[in-house]
Amino acid sequence: MPHRNVVTWTTLISSHLRNGSVPKAFEMFNHMRAMDERPNEYTFSVLLRACAIPALWDVGLQIHGLLHVLSSTLKACVETENLNTGTQVHGQMIKNGHQNDCFVASVLLTLYASFGELGDAEKLFRRIDDKDIVAWNSMILAHARLEQGSGCTMQLLQELRRTTFLQIQGATLIAVLKSCDNESDLPAGRQIHSLIVKSSVSHHTLVGNALVHMYSECGQIGDAFKAFVDIVWKDDSSWSSIIGTYKQNGMESEALELCKEMLAEGFTFTSYSLPLCISACSQLSAIHVGKQFHVFAIKSGYNHDVYVGSSIIDMYAKCGSMEESEKVFGEQLEPNEVIYNAMIYGYAHHGKAQQAIEVFSKLEKNGVIPNHITFLAVLSACSHAGYVEDTLHFFTLMLQKYKIKPESEHYSCLVDAYGRAGKAGRSLPNSAEGRK
Repeated sequence: MPHRNVVTWTTLISSHLRNGSVPKAFEMFNHMRAMDERPNEYTFSVLLRACAIPALWDVGLQIHGLLHVLSSTLKACVETENLNTGTQVHGQMIKNGHQNDCFVASVLLTLYASFGELGDAEKLFRRIDDKDIVAWNSMILAHARLEQGSGCTMQLLQELRRTTFLQIQGATLIAVLKSCDNESDLPAGRQIHSLIVKSSVSHHTLVGNALVHMYSECGQIGDAFKAFVDIVWKDDSSWSSIIGTYKQNGMESEALELCKEMLAEGFTFTSYSLPLCISACSQLSAIHVGKQFHVFAIKSGYNHDVYVGSSIIDMYAKCGSMEESEKVFGEQLEPNEVIYNAMIYGYAHHGKAQQAIEVFSKLEKNGVIPNHITFLAVLSACSHAGYVEDTLHFFTLMLQKYKIKPESEHYSCLVDAYGRAGKAGRSLPNSAEGRK
C-alpha cells in the first residue's frame, strides 16, 4: 500500500482487534503515530472498544494489555488535544479498577493539565497509590502551566521531599522553575537554584537553561548571564535563551555580540535563534547586519520559516525599507497570520493605512484567521492615519465576526482615532459582544 491515511490505519487496527490480536493492533497504532498520522474520533472509538475486551482484564495481561491500551490512547489524546476521549478513557480506568494505577494516571494527569483542568488533575493525583516521581512531576507541571506563580509548585515540592523517599530529578526542578515567572517568584527561584547546586543535576544542560529562563522572567539579567556561563555543555537553546533575555530587556547591542560569540563557539543559527538576532537589528536599525542575517536565512532555507520570515519583514520595515519588506512578504510560500501581522505592522509603522487595509483584506481572502495582534496592527494603522470609520469597522469586525475580546491597546487605538477626528466624546462599542 503506497500511502496509508487515518482511514486505512484505523481499518487495520480494527481488523486486528476483531481477530483477537490486541498486541498487533497496538503495534499498528504506535506505528501510525510514529508516521505522524493523527488519529481521529473513529480511531479512538476503536481503541476504547478494545478497553472493554474481557481478555484484557485477565491478571496476566493487565500490564501489557489493558494498561498499554489506556496509556497509548491517553498519550495520543495529549498529542491531539482530545480531552473528550481522554475523559472516556478515565471512565474506563474507573470501570476496570485502574484509576489508582500510577503508570496510566500520570499520562491522564498530563492531559488534564494541558487543558487547565486542575481540579480533575488534583483529584486524580491524590487517588494514585504509590505515586512515582513522574506523577509528582506531572502535578507540579500542571500548576506551573497555569502561570499563577510559584506558591503551589513549591508546596508540592516540599510535600514530595517531606513525605517520600523519591529521588528528585532534574525534570522536577525544571517544572518548579517554570512557575517562577515574575519578580515576586525570585526567592523561590533562588531556593531551587540552591537545591540544584547541591544536587547531582547541576551539570544538566536542560536544568541550566531553565535557570537562565527563570532569572530572565524575574528580571535578573546579571543572574541569567551567570547561570548561562555556568552551563558546561551549552546547546542552541542556551544561546537562544540568553540572546532573547538581552533583546527583551532593551540590550540589543549586547544581544548581537552574543550572536557573534555563539558563531565563534561553533554553533550555527536555527529557526529559533535567528529571529532573535534579526529582531535585535530591528531595534538598532542595523540594516547592514540584518541583511547579512537575511542572506544566511536564504542560504540555509530558513527564509520560508514563518518566524524567520516575519522577523525579516519587520526588520526591513523598521529600518525604513518597505520595498524589501514587500519583497520578502511576496516570497512567502504559505503565509500565516504571523507573516500578515508583520506586514500590516510595517505599513502601520510608515503611516500607510490603505496598504495595511489591503493586506488585511488579502489575509481574509486567503482564509487566514486574524488574531488580536492582527487587529491591533490594522487598528493602529487606521487610527494614526485618522481613518475613524475604518478604525470603528475593524473594531466591530473583531467583536462581532471573530469574537475576539478587545484589550486596552485596542481601545486605545479607537480612542486615538476619535481624538484625532475631534470626536473624543463618542461612545465606545460594547466589549461584551466579543468572546475570546
